[in-house]
Amino acid sequence: MKFGKEELEPNMVLEQALIERSARGSGNFSREEELDAVVSAKALKAVGDVFSDAGNAIAGGVETAGNAIATAANRAANTLQQAGMAIGSAVANAAVVVGNHVVKAAETHIAALPAAIQNAANDIGNAVVQVGNVISDVGEIAADATLDLGGDVLERAQRSLQEGVKLAEKVGKFIAEKAQALGEAAVGKLGPLVAGLAEAAWNQIKGFLSCFSESLTLCHILLGGVCDCNSGSHFTPSASGFSMRCVFDSSSDFASGFGIRSVPAQSFGGKNPATGRVILPGDEYVQAYKMAGQIMRSREALKSKKAKAPTGSCETGLDLAFEGATQFAPDLSVSMNFNGDTTISIKGLIRASIDALVSAQGSCAFHAERGIPRLPKSKVICGAYFCLAIMLQVVAMIDIKGVLTGTLEVSADVDFEIEGTVTVNPQGKATANFKNPSIKHQDGFALGASASSSVRVGMGPVLTVWPVPGIPINFNAMINAEAKAMGTLSFRSGMFLVQEDSHKADSDMNLSMNLSSERSNEIGMCGAAALSTFADVDITSFALPPSFRFAMSTAFIMEQISAAIIAGATAMTRLITGAMACVPGGNAVENAIMSAAHEAASTITALIPDLNLDFSVKSIQLMAPEKLWCKEVFKTPGFDAAPCAAEIGCKFAGRTLPRGVEAPPPEQVSHHVQATGASGSCHDIPMGDRFIQLGNFRLADIDGNHFSISHKDGQTAQIFRNDGTLHPGPRTDWGSWGRSIGASKGIHFGFQYIQIGNFRLGAVDDTHFSLSHIGGQTAQIYRSDAMLHPGPRTDWSTFDRPEGVPAGISFGDRFIQFGKFRIGDADGNNLAVTHTNGQVIQLYRHDGLATSSNSLGAGLAGAASLGLAVALVARFAGQRARYAGLSAPKHSVNRRGPASWTCKDIAEMAFGVCDPDFGTWGDRFIQLGEWRLAAMDETHFSVSHKSGQTAQIYRSDGTLFPGPRTDWGSWHRPIGFPHGITFGAGFIQIGKFRLGAVDDTHLSISHRDGQTLQIFRSDATLHPGPRTDWGLWHLSAGPAAGVTFGDRFLQLGKFRVGDATGVHLLVTHLDGATIQLYRSDGTLHPWVGPEWAAKVNVRYAQFHCGGIQTVMRTCPGITTGDRFLQLGDWRFADIDGNHFSISHRAGQTAMIYRNDGALHGGPRGDYGSWGRESKRIGSGGTSFTQQSKFPGMKHFRRFQRHVIPHMNAVQRVKFGDRFIQFGSFRMGAADDTHFSIDHKDGQTIQVFRADGTLHPGPRPNWPLSLWNRPLDVAQGITFGDRFVQIGNFRVGDVDSGHFSVTHVGGQTIQIFRSDGRVFPGPRTDWTTFGRELLDCTVE
Repeated sequence: MKFGKEELEPNMVLEQALIERSARGSGNFSREEELDAVVSAKALKAVGDVFSDAGNAIAGGVETAGNAIATAANRAANTLQQAGMAIGSAVANAAVVVGNHVVKAAETHIAALPAAIQNAANDIGNAVVQVGNVISDVGEIAADATLDLGGDVLERAQRSLQEGVKLAEKVGKFIAEKAQALGEAAVGKLGPLVAGLAEAAWNQIKGFLSCFSESLTLCHILLGGVCDCNSGSHFTPSASGFSMRCVFDSSSDFASGFGIRSVPAQSFGGKNPATGRVILPGDEYVQAYKMAGQIMRSREALKSKKAKAPTGSCETGLDLAFEGATQFAPDLSVSMNFNGDTTISIKGLIRASIDALVSAQGSCAFHAERGIPRLPKSKVICGAYFCLAIMLQVVAMIDIKGVLTGTLEVSADVDFEIEGTVTVNPQGKATANFKNPSIKHQDGFALGASASSSVRVGMGPVLTVWPVPGIPINFNAMINAEAKAMGTLSFRSGMFLVQEDSHKADSDMNLSMNLSSERSNEIGMCGAAALSTFADVDITSFALPPSFRFAMSTAFIMEQISAAIIAGATAMTRLITGAMACVPGGNAVENAIMSAAHEAASTITALIPDLNLDFSVKSIQLMAPEKLWCKEVFKTPGFDAAPCAAEIGCKFAGRTLPRGVEAPPPEQVSHHVQATGASGSCHDIPMGDRFIQLGNFRLADIDGNHFSISHKDGQTAQIFRNDGTLHPGPRTDWGSWGRSIGASKGIHFGFQYIQIGNFRLGAVDDTHFSLSHIGGQTAQIYRSDAMLHPGPRTDWSTFDRPEGVPAGISFGDRFIQFGKFRIGDADGNNLAVTHTNGQVIQLYRHDGLATSSNSLGAGLAGAASLGLAVALVARFAGQRARYAGLSAPKHSVNRRGPASWTCKDIAEMAFGVCDPDFGTWGDRFIQLGEWRLAAMDETHFSVSHKSGQTAQIYRSDGTLFPGPRTDWGSWHRPIGFPHGITFGAGFIQIGKFRLGAVDDTHLSISHRDGQTLQIFRSDATLHPGPRTDWGLWHLSAGPAAGVTFGDRFLQLGKFRVGDATGVHLLVTHLDGATIQLYRSDGTLHPWVGPEWAAKVNVRYAQFHCGGIQTVMRTCPGITTGDRFLQLGDWRFADIDGNHFSISHRAGQTAMIYRNDGALHGGPRGDYGSWGRESKRIGSGGTSFTQQSKFPGMKHFRRFQRHVIPHMNAVQRVKFGDRFIQFGSFRMGAADDTHFSIDHKDGQTIQVFRADGTLHPGPRPNWPLSLWNRPLDVAQGITFGDRFVQIGNFRVGDVDSGHFSVTHVGGQTIQIFRSDGRVFPGPRTDWTTFGRELLDCTVE
């Protein structure tokens, strides 16, 4: 039975991602270079988190009075309604809502593109993209990092090192003892060959050694075939260790060029088990070493070579071709002491040549890579008391994030000189230092698409040097080309920009796109694109990199050692039998040497299997990917004046942390970058207490009610009052020059606005810029046609937008740009407000006067009667043109470029360099400084200190158990993925507990079963449970609206929970109240006074680091547990091996799928899975949480009787090739047009077809059953805001009240409603398509 729209709307909950669909993940933002999610994670991802709505706030679930989050949700709903967008439609799902405006979104279907853009997209790739000339550059950055490990991380690192120590002790000691048995020092020249020498053979060989005392060295025996022993390479052992230098031999396999060629329509090869990334298709090849200046490889047109990515990689489809080659022949120096201290220096030329062609449709979250060769080139040698491993592999990778509908091609040929040193010791201390490189590059770029996306391609070597018993050090330098675009446009290297609606644009506005909006409340897209080429380096240590760990095995080590021994013997015999032979009888000695080599290889490798070597420990990040050089090699016309220039250029280009690597706790690592003389000039914007300084002018909130623009000479040119009135100068009062420059205070940012105290300056849309007060009055509107519209008035304000990252704000020399408006000091005497179309809207002068187009018009009217109109026109027109930058460049504002990427951005100047490491997390806990908040099990939540004291236990029945006590702490749990942690409107959910802001004045802890355990009120009072009001479980899980973080604190609405001193954890309100103090001795201290609140509240919220879910890499509203997957307010679950259900948080089960193929629809209240806890399920299926859970035999016996029998039933959710496995059931895409739910015993219970029709079971042994596929390849599965895309299908929470199964072709196949009712398709509403695929993780 179908139903109409009117049947769905009552009691509906507004979906939680209405307000911002630009949540494009990036990854773990533990370094600035990682802030590159789509266009800019700092600028866009966090906007999504900040503006996402508050679950039930619209449908009456939450009162909006006194609830800022719910008010924002209401505003978002109204904005979409005004824009004519229906909730649950693809267009509304894709909407980017900013206050009362909708930012125009990129198209998601090729057919929607203008004909010119479609033609360009179709043409790209038919011919080789045009490249520019070879350009020489110098790196702008030198970088260093320091690591000081401790705790669990150090223990894991040292455990990894012991594997190398075991090898050195067993093999190296054996070689040393064998050499001692032969009794002569000269035998040391033979290295591991001594292990195979009998005394007779030694007597036969030793006579020859004196003949080769100069030409035969340990370098030949140990390093021959990799290092050039005639060009400075050496190996020098000592009593305390060894030193070596290896200049790679250009004729060796290690110095070859390793490449990949595209093969038309070749299938992708599954995923790399080490990193979880899709394996790039193509044929590997090896080529001879190419000298600098030689062409690395020939380039070919790529369109015919594209391969189709796994379905689900992008919303509708993705085809790509990747070709490239890289070589690296470094000069290595190694020093190792037998105590493990290790120093490695590296320098050399990396050469990389890359071409990539990408055709996509819709949103993407795609990552692919390829290690070339599949097994790294390796050299493993052993000598007396040591071993040495050198391993090399070239890695090619591509990252695609955001909406890309069309075609993009990039090309980069780069020569990159790298030089650096790393020192590390077994106590966990390490340093790395890398100099700025020299660069030569040649680049190409073509784009024909509608996009709000980034595409990064990269290629570079991964080199591991492991001297044992020393420490492995892994170098990964990458050449990258990253294209970013925001707009619908076409561009080619060396050609002109083509853009949507260009035929409609005025001649003075032809650099921007989408200026004409079909909707009155729509803001046009930025209309700009850039290709940034950059070189970076990252360093890991203490264990092998991910791909090498999977290659490393006992058999691999035995093979490599054996090969190295034979190679060393062969190098030695070449000297004996070659032209340098000086003694007759060389052939006999050659035989003796080779015989000894084979015996040594056999003897040494026989020692290894008994060692039980384990290389599974993750390497530890020492230096995160650090850009050393970056250039915006191609930019669309007008790029520097575009609102998004900062976001899509070099500043936020970069790659994220490598997968499979452990990031140390933030307090254990520090890094520093130093701009070199090659970097651009930086022009800081001075700030202080409620003021910003632009050259000789200050913009300041004087007292909360008066805002002024004043000059340093003492004149105030304008006062804006909170009642909306203007009070012009000249005057000498109400200035702000008595305040000191220093830490910013009262400065806040958001989408295209800056708030200074109680006033906001911001671009309301593309044509209106305003200054407004928090009380509701707008004092001045500046319009793009150069007209002024003064207050008092209550419209055209930017106070409709929440605080967040400074999106759409850039700056440069004495100016700040808001969207398409700039305000800046033109020449020291004039402050200009301008538009990017060239208009000067207002000049504020140093003498306190002001000039505007309004005053110009009035002046012309008066002058006309005096016959002076022509003179005045010439005077004022020249003045306006000069300050807009249309003439006299030294006075221009609009002609100045944005700040260099090496400079701090404006948020960093206000709040400090972004440091998103506000805390750490793991299975059902979040750590803030020295405190942990954790769900210990389904019924206990604790606050504990790392010293061992638990200060408070909150129980699910609403009772509290204060400390001091030493049980129920969570410090035994390892740091890792945040299992069991989700977010929603102003709350964080940990297991079955929620901590969050109910409204602006109440924070609570509540349990899934309905009890509120504690209320923290803004008046500093506490209200404990048990009670059933002021809970948070009526809200939907989803985007983290109203949740942010800072240095050791979590902010929930207007409340903060933070580590104040290490000894004290506080719960505070932003109005100044200290509500609760937890002390490290386990005691509680409420009502300690407002002075304590300042210790946490004074810290800056780190909006500019991105959203909290981006930092934690979790997916909005998605979590897992025992055989269930939660998507927002809905769960899929295997209940008992025979029943699979879809149930809602409110208690209704909408559908049961039975193992015999039968279906049982709701409404019904049984067979739900919401009683299960979200948490980590171990690989074996079990999950233990509390170390002191069984203090007595009685409890242990109960555990044996009730828990152990069910352990085998507890299973993780698993992922395969376009399917998800829940215990005995699988759900997934059978092919491109069929989606099914299947049981392991052979029944297909339901088939959902792309045409919107349902085909229920029982149907046994269906040929397309998902159980026909192995579980070893996880691909074709991507997540987003409360949905999962599997192949061409999506299942997801539309608005909490409705859950749907939809197909990319537009059909909705089935809708499940929160009241337990089910509604079949075909239909085209209630979809989750339009929401973006995210770069997030589900475990």
